[in-house]
Amino acid sequence: MSIGYQLAIFVRFFFAALFATAVLSKVTHPRRLQQFVQATGKMMMVSWRKAIYIAMAALCCEAGAVVLLLAPGTSRSGFVLVSGLLLVFSAVISGALRRDVFSQCGCFGSTSSRLGHRLLARNILLLAVALSCAVSPLPELRPIAISSWTAAVTGALTALALIRYYDALATLLTRRSRPPREMSASIDK
Repeated sequence: MSIGYQLAIFVRFFFAALFATAVLSKVTHPRRLQQFVQATGKMMMVSWRKAIYIAMAALCCEAGAVVLLLAPGTSRSGFVLVSGLLLVFSAVISGALRRDVFSQCGCFGSTSSRLGHRLLARNILLLAVALSCAVSPLPELRPIAISSWTAAVTGALTALALIRYYDALATLLTRRSRPPREMSASIDK
């Protein structure tokens, strides 16, 4: 198996796990689904009724992306759908930030991020990867050999780690360092 094929499997399973987690976190817990609908309405400034329709459409598209990414012969369509979703999500987040709307996004249930520039940056980075996969000639999935399972599992686990630890990692990377205390102040005491 070539490195390109392994990378294609990694990326497919990464995005499939990412969107499967988003879907499952909402449909398995009614309260989280309700929070997602509320967040959708708040971010888009629409009524509860419209927010329900928009949220359900997003949920169906997320589920469809998972199926398209994993079904043989449909990965390009899956990456196009993922790119479209991430583009829409980024536009909604950007609009909410311009209007000073700060709340949980509701994307992944209880591990959802707060709206902010970090969330927008995450979505734009994911969009860049998804778009590059949508326009590149990726090899289609074949029966997966043992070495390919490693790429698949690694891709899925990386997506789950991103969901769980992205905010902490972004905080760590963007933390401003404190100015050093002066030696004389600590010596005098």
